Amino acid sequence: KNHLYIFQIDKTIGTTDFEIEIYARSKEHFKETMQELQDKFNTSLKNYTYFTLGKTYKETFFPA
Repeated sequence: KNHLYIFQIDKTIGTTDFEIEIYARSKEHFKETMQELQDKFNTSLKNYTYFTLGKTYKETFFPA
């Protein structure tokens, strides 16, 4: 639950079980963070996909 670089965890509807937001300093740092999660949750975390954002200008959240 408490990880310095994980900003948010969301349950999802559809093909994935959840989404996480990771703020990483670099691609290598992202890989290290994901390896740490895979080591910790090796029986639960089967695979993952990711995408990167270079810069966020504005976020708008809608109530659930």
